Amino acid sequence: GDNARSLLRSAGAPSPPLARVVTVNEFETRGSALVDQDVLQITQTENSQTGEAYFPLAIGSADRFHLQFMLYCGDGSGADGLCANVGGNDLGGRVGEDGVAQGVAVCFDEWANNGDHGVSIFYDGGMIWENIGTCGNREACLPVSLFDDSTWHQVKVDIFPAKRGDGAEVVFDFDGGVYGGYGDVNAYSLPSDVYLGFTGRTGGATNNHWVRGITLGDAQDAAVLTATLPEPVSSRFTHAFDTILPQYEVDGA
Repeated sequence: GDNARSLLRSAGAPSPPLARVVTVNEFETRGSALVDQDVLQITQTENSQTGEAYFPLAIGSADRFHLQFMLYCGDGSGADGLCANVGGNDLGGRVGEDGVAQGVAVCFDEWANNGDHGVSIFYDGGMIWENIGTCGNREACLPVSLFDDSTWHQVKVDIFPAKRGDGAEVVFDFDGGVYGGYGDVNAYSLPSDVYLGFTGRTGGATNNHWVRGITLGDAQDAAVLTATLPEPVSSRFTHAFDTILPQYEVDGA
Protein backbone atom coordinates (compact mmCIF):
# COMPACT_ATOMS: atom_id res chain seq x y z
CA GLY A 1 0.00 0.00 0.00
CA ASP A 2 2.73 2.48 0.93
CA ASN A 3 4.63 1.71 -2.27
CA ALA A 4 1.52 2.28 -4.38
CA ARG A 5 0.74 5.64 -2.83
CA SER A 6 4.30 6.93 -3.15
CA LEU A 7 4.97 5.57 -6.62
CA LEU A 8 4.92 8.90 -8.44
CA ARG A 9 7.42 10.41 -6.05
CA SER A 10 9.68 7.37 -5.90
CA ALA A 11 10.05 7.36 -9.67
CA GLY A 12 12.17 10.48 -9.29
CA ALA A 13 10.47 12.32 -12.15
CA PRO A 14 9.35 15.93 -11.71
CA SER A 15 5.83 17.03 -12.54
CA PRO A 16 5.48 17.74 -16.27
CA PRO A 17 6.22 21.38 -17.09
CA LEU A 18 3.00 23.35 -17.36
CA ALA A 19 2.68 25.23 -20.62
CA ARG A 20 -0.69 26.94 -20.29
CA VAL A 21 -2.54 28.59 -17.43
CA VAL A 22 -6.28 28.70 -18.11
CA THR A 23 -8.04 31.48 -16.25
CA VAL A 24 -11.56 30.84 -15.02
CA ASN A 25 -12.87 33.70 -17.17
CA GLU A 26 -11.96 31.74 -20.31
CA PHE A 27 -14.61 29.09 -19.63
CA GLU A 28 -18.10 29.07 -21.09
CA THR A 29 -20.39 28.51 -18.11
CA ARG A 30 -23.82 26.90 -18.08
CA GLY A 31 -26.47 26.31 -15.46
CA SER A 32 -25.28 26.96 -11.92
CA ALA A 33 -21.62 27.38 -12.94
CA LEU A 34 -20.21 30.86 -12.34
CA VAL A 35 -16.94 32.71 -11.88
CA ASP A 36 -16.09 34.20 -8.49
CA GLN A 37 -12.72 35.99 -8.66
CA ASP A 38 -10.19 33.19 -9.36
CA VAL A 39 -12.61 30.35 -8.57
CA LEU A 40 -14.81 28.47 -11.03
CA GLN A 41 -17.88 27.48 -9.03
CA ILE A 42 -19.65 24.55 -10.67
CA THR A 43 -22.29 24.32 -7.94
CA GLN A 44 -23.08 26.13 -4.74
CA THR A 45 -24.83 24.84 -1.62
CA GLU A 46 -28.27 25.01 -3.20
CA ASN A 47 -30.60 22.16 -4.12
CA SER A 48 -31.03 20.63 -7.58
CA GLN A 49 -28.25 22.45 -9.42
CA THR A 50 -26.38 21.35 -12.53
CA GLY A 51 -23.27 23.27 -13.55
CA GLU A 52 -21.06 22.96 -16.62
CA ALA A 53 -17.99 24.92 -17.76
CA TYR A 54 -16.01 24.34 -20.96
CA PHE A 55 -12.77 25.56 -22.52
CA PRO A 56 -11.77 24.56 -26.10
CA LEU A 57 -8.62 22.45 -26.52
CA ALA A 58 -6.38 22.11 -29.56
CA ILE A 59 -5.59 18.41 -29.12
CA GLY A 60 -6.40 15.22 -30.99
CA SER A 61 -6.64 11.54 -30.20
CA ALA A 62 -2.89 10.96 -30.71
CA ASP A 63 -1.78 13.71 -28.31
CA ARG A 64 -0.67 13.14 -24.76
CA PHE A 65 -2.38 15.53 -22.41
CA HIS A 66 -1.73 16.81 -18.88
CA LEU A 67 -4.20 18.67 -16.67
CA GLN A 68 -3.64 20.02 -13.17
CA PHE A 69 -6.18 21.84 -11.01
CA MET A 70 -7.27 22.47 -7.45
CA LEU A 71 -10.52 20.84 -6.30
CA TYR A 72 -12.80 21.97 -3.47
CA CYS A 73 -15.81 20.00 -2.26
CA GLY A 74 -17.82 20.62 0.89
CA ASP A 75 -19.77 23.07 3.09
CA GLY A 76 -23.10 21.37 2.44
CA SER A 77 -24.99 18.18 3.23
CA GLY A 78 -22.95 16.03 0.82
CA ALA A 79 -24.06 15.79 -2.81
CA ASP A 80 -23.54 15.07 -5.52
CA GLY A 81 -20.13 15.33 -7.20
CA LEU A 82 -17.81 16.89 -9.79
CA CYS A 83 -15.97 15.64 -12.89
CA ALA A 84 -12.99 16.88 -14.86
CA ASN A 85 -13.62 16.08 -18.53
CA VAL A 86 -11.58 15.95 -21.73
CA GLY A 87 -13.82 15.43 -24.73
CA GLY A 88 -17.16 16.85 -25.81
CA ASN A 89 -19.12 19.72 -24.29
CA ASP A 90 -22.40 17.94 -23.74
CA LEU A 91 -23.63 15.73 -20.91
CA GLY A 92 -25.86 13.92 -23.38
CA GLY A 93 -28.45 13.12 -20.74
CA ARG A 94 -25.90 12.13 -18.12
CA VAL A 95 -25.69 13.72 -14.69
CA GLY A 96 -22.89 16.14 -13.85
CA GLU A 97 -21.09 13.82 -11.43
CA ASP A 98 -20.76 11.17 -14.19
CA GLY A 99 -19.24 13.47 -16.81
CA VAL A 100 -19.66 14.17 -20.50
CA ALA A 101 -21.07 11.69 -22.99
CA GLN A 102 -17.96 11.69 -25.22
CA GLY A 103 -14.38 11.52 -23.99
CA VAL A 104 -12.69 11.07 -20.64
CA ALA A 105 -14.20 11.98 -17.27
CA VAL A 106 -12.43 11.71 -13.90
CA CYS A 107 -15.20 12.01 -11.33
CA PHE A 108 -15.39 12.64 -7.59
CA ASP A 109 -18.81 11.53 -6.33
CA GLU A 110 -19.60 12.05 -2.65
CA TRP A 111 -23.22 10.84 -2.61
CA ALA A 112 -24.27 7.22 -3.19
CA ASN A 113 -27.42 7.34 -5.31
CA ASN A 114 -26.97 3.67 -6.15
CA GLY A 115 -24.06 2.66 -3.94
CA ASP A 116 -21.68 4.58 -6.18
CA HIS A 117 -19.96 7.23 -4.08
CA GLY A 118 -16.20 7.36 -4.57
CA VAL A 119 -13.91 8.09 -7.51
CA SER A 120 -14.45 6.83 -11.06
CA ILE A 121 -12.94 7.20 -14.52
CA PHE A 122 -15.32 7.09 -17.50
CA TYR A 123 -14.65 6.92 -21.23
CA ASP A 124 -17.54 7.67 -23.61
CA GLY A 125 -19.92 7.13 -20.71
CA GLY A 126 -18.59 3.70 -19.77
CA MET A 127 -16.66 3.13 -16.57
CA ILE A 128 -13.03 2.03 -16.97
CA TRP A 129 -11.98 2.32 -13.30
CA GLU A 130 -13.67 2.84 -9.96
CA ASN A 131 -12.92 2.96 -6.25
CA ILE A 132 -16.20 2.97 -4.34
CA GLY A 133 -16.67 3.77 -0.65
CA THR A 134 -18.13 0.93 1.41
CA CYS A 135 -19.96 3.09 3.98
CA GLY A 136 -23.28 4.88 3.82
CA ASN A 137 -23.73 8.52 2.88
CA ARG A 138 -22.05 11.02 5.21
CA GLU A 139 -20.19 8.28 7.09
CA ALA A 140 -16.75 9.61 6.05
CA CYS A 141 -15.10 6.50 4.63
CA LEU A 142 -12.37 6.37 2.00
CA PRO A 143 -12.08 7.58 -0.67
CA VAL A 144 -14.94 10.09 -0.19
CA SER A 145 -13.40 11.43 3.02
CA LEU A 146 -10.30 12.45 1.06
CA PHE A 147 -12.12 15.11 -0.97
CA ASP A 148 -15.45 15.88 0.74
CA ASP A 149 -13.76 17.88 3.47
CA SER A 150 -14.11 21.60 2.60
CA THR A 151 -10.39 21.79 1.74
CA TRP A 152 -8.53 22.53 -1.48
CA HIS A 153 -6.78 19.52 -3.07
CA GLN A 154 -4.47 19.17 -6.07
CA VAL A 155 -5.60 16.85 -8.86
CA LYS A 156 -3.56 15.81 -11.89
CA VAL A 157 -4.92 13.94 -14.91
CA ASP A 158 -2.73 12.49 -17.67
CA ILE A 159 -3.87 10.83 -20.89
CA PHE A 160 -1.34 8.59 -22.64
CA PRO A 161 -2.40 7.39 -26.11
CA ALA A 162 -0.60 4.22 -27.16
CA LYS A 163 2.37 4.57 -29.50
CA ARG A 164 0.97 1.63 -31.47
CA GLY A 165 -2.70 0.88 -31.93
CA ASP A 166 -5.74 2.80 -30.75
CA GLY A 167 -5.50 2.31 -26.98
CA ALA A 168 -4.86 4.85 -24.26
CA GLU A 169 -4.35 5.01 -20.52
CA VAL A 170 -5.91 7.61 -18.22
CA VAL A 171 -4.04 8.26 -14.96
CA PHE A 172 -5.01 10.57 -12.12
CA ASP A 173 -3.11 11.66 -9.02
CA PHE A 174 -4.58 13.23 -5.89
CA ASP A 175 -2.49 15.43 -3.60
CA GLY A 176 0.90 14.45 -4.96
CA GLY A 177 0.80 10.69 -4.55
CA VAL A 178 -1.55 10.38 -1.57
CA TYR A 179 -4.12 8.62 -3.78
CA GLY A 180 -4.65 7.85 -7.44
CA GLY A 181 -5.75 5.37 -10.05
CA TYR A 182 -5.79 4.55 -13.75
CA GLY A 183 -7.95 3.00 -16.43
CA ASP A 184 -7.27 1.60 -19.89
CA VAL A 185 -9.17 2.25 -23.12
CA ASN A 186 -8.82 -0.24 -25.97
CA ALA A 187 -10.22 2.01 -28.70
CA TYR A 188 -9.56 5.65 -27.81
CA SER A 189 -10.86 8.50 -29.95
CA LEU A 190 -11.75 12.07 -29.08
CA PRO A 191 -14.48 14.05 -30.86
CA SER A 192 -13.51 16.50 -33.60
CA ASP A 193 -14.07 19.44 -31.25
CA VAL A 194 -12.38 18.82 -27.91
CA TYR A 195 -12.98 20.70 -24.66
CA LEU A 196 -11.72 20.74 -21.13
CA GLY A 197 -14.85 20.64 -19.02
CA PHE A 198 -15.89 20.67 -15.39
CA THR A 199 -19.36 19.35 -14.60
CA GLY A 200 -21.21 18.81 -11.35
CA ARG A 201 -24.54 18.54 -9.64
CA THR A 202 -26.44 18.85 -6.38
CA GLY A 203 -29.79 17.28 -5.48
CA GLY A 204 -31.75 17.06 -2.28
CA ALA A 205 -28.37 17.33 -0.56
CA THR A 206 -25.75 19.89 -1.57
CA ASN A 207 -22.09 20.81 -1.64
CA ASN A 208 -19.92 23.50 -3.11
CA HIS A 209 -18.00 22.04 -6.07
CA TRP A 210 -15.28 24.47 -7.08
CA VAL A 211 -12.05 24.47 -9.09
CA ARG A 212 -9.17 26.91 -9.49
CA GLY A 213 -5.48 26.95 -10.49
CA ILE A 214 -6.10 25.22 -13.83
CA THR A 215 -3.01 24.46 -15.90
CA LEU A 216 -2.53 22.40 -19.05
CA GLY A 217 0.42 20.67 -20.67
CA ASP A 218 0.67 19.87 -24.36
CA ALA A 219 1.83 16.59 -25.87
CA GLN A 220 5.51 17.39 -25.36
CA ASP A 221 4.96 18.43 -21.74
CA ALA A 222 3.09 15.28 -20.78
CA ALA A 223 5.75 13.09 -22.41
CA VAL A 224 8.01 13.51 -19.38
CA LEU A 225 6.31 10.42 -17.94
CA THR A 226 5.60 7.26 -19.89
CA ALA A 227 3.06 4.74 -18.61
CA THR A 228 4.06 1.18 -19.48
CA LEU A 229 1.01 -1.00 -20.00
CA PRO A 230 1.58 -4.57 -18.82
CA GLU A 231 -1.42 -5.88 -20.78
CA PRO A 232 -4.23 -4.35 -22.86
CA VAL A 233 -7.06 -4.59 -20.34
CA SER A 234 -10.10 -2.50 -21.20
CA SER A 235 -11.48 -2.28 -17.66
CA ARG A 236 -9.22 -2.92 -14.69
CA PHE A 237 -11.06 -2.21 -11.43
CA THR A 238 -9.93 -1.92 -7.85
CA HIS A 239 -12.15 -1.28 -4.86
CA ALA A 240 -9.40 -1.07 -2.26
CA PHE A 241 -8.00 2.23 -1.06
CA ASP A 242 -4.45 1.08 -1.78
CA THR A 243 -4.85 1.63 -5.50
CA ILE A 244 -2.15 0.02 -7.61
CA LEU A 245 -0.77 2.54 -10.06
CA PRO A 246 1.06 1.63 -13.27
CA GLN A 247 4.86 1.65 -13.27
CA TYR A 248 6.46 4.84 -14.56
CA GLU A 249 9.76 5.59 -16.16
CA VAL A 250 11.36 8.80 -17.30
CA ASP A 251 11.50 9.23 -21.08
CA GLY A 252 15.00 8.61 -22.29
CA ALA A 253 16.08 6.79 -19.12
